[in-house]
Amino acid sequence: MLSVESGVDLGVVAVDVASACRDGTLTTDVSLERLDLVLDAWRSQISESSVFHLVADSSLRKELSKQDRKRVGELRRARLFQYSRRDADELILDYAEEHGGCVLSRDRFLDHRRRRAWRPERHFSWSVNDREVRIVRRQSRNTRSFDVSRKEEQRLARVRGLTLDHPMTRRRWACDSDAPCLTRDTSPEELRTLPLLESETALCPGCREPLRDLGPRRSEAELKLLVDGKPVARFTLRQGETVIFGRLRLPNTARMAELARGGAFADLGREHACLRMSGRRIAVRPLDNRHCVRIYPWNSQRRRFDRSYEVPCEEGFTPVGIRDVMQVGKRLELVRSGRSIAEAEALPRTDAVASWQGRVTTDRP
Repeated sequence: MLSVESGVDLGVVAVDVASACRDGTLTTDVSLERLDLVLDAWRSQISESSVFHLVADSSLRKELSKQDRKRVGELRRARLFQYSRRDADELILDYAEEHGGCVLSRDRFLDHRRRRAWRPERHFSWSVNDREVRIVRRQSRNTRSFDVSRKEEQRLARVRGLTLDHPMTRRRWACDSDAPCLTRDTSPEELRTLPLLESETALCPGCREPLRDLGPRRSEAELKLLVDGKPVARFTLRQGETVIFGRLRLPNTARMAELARGGAFADLGREHACLRMSGRRIAVRPLDNRHCVRIYPWNSQRRRFDRSYEVPCEEGFTPVGIRDVMQVGKRLELVRSGRSIAEAEALPRTDAVASWQGRVTTDRP
């Protein structure tokens, strides 16, 4: 009898075959024997009558023995096994969602979370203790938005024939094509996304025409301003830059004015703190003692925040970890995106001051 938990059918399981076959904690060699150990554990611990839909990327084929390849052929003819030419993740997640089932994998699928109705109860993994395989829930474990956006960019890089450490990602590019091109229209001066690599030539991902090389790219970081945990603005900080962050540097939009009327920026000064990027690191310094900045340091091993601390303005700039949170008001946080190529613009500069950008109690008289 099939088990159903939280609306997820535990009798229908989309299995990440490559994740199991390549797991060195199971047996000595890449093989279907590793997969069998995981499936046997599922049958004995979760549901013995489950139906498995096996999915693997085609690159696994060359790692398997002749005997395993023959067995895969039999499974494919029985429509129990499916190869994916590119990334098997989409097929695994699609099958589980379409059939109301679950996923068995060691992958966290970070690059898919924002594009899907994510249900943590759908995802299972396994652990090995004293040679015993145990099926466990795949915990999200406080996944940081930095890791999600970095995974998304890595996925985009693979689609475009690159890796994030490819020399072309360290160059600035511009599209000069005369052909209709949305990519050029949205970023005419400089491409704000990864180029397309074909035959060692950098092409525009919009029109597939060759790009113009603008020279080396400085390290940059995209920062997100969160109000009550939700992003409301983004801006880019580049290597060697020092900017002053505060209400005067926020975009003067109807959305910002509405948030101001609701008190979101009540304790954010017009000029609140200096932000600086040196190398690949960001550092922060409050302008004075009236403007508070707290840092919540992220502990990657424990996957949680350590005790927060207030940044002193007298001691110069304080480094900020890539997953740390900067609190610049009771309801305001600054967090770093995982993108290596920032899509946002720099902080706006304007001489016009809106009424909501006026002085508050933390500003100097």
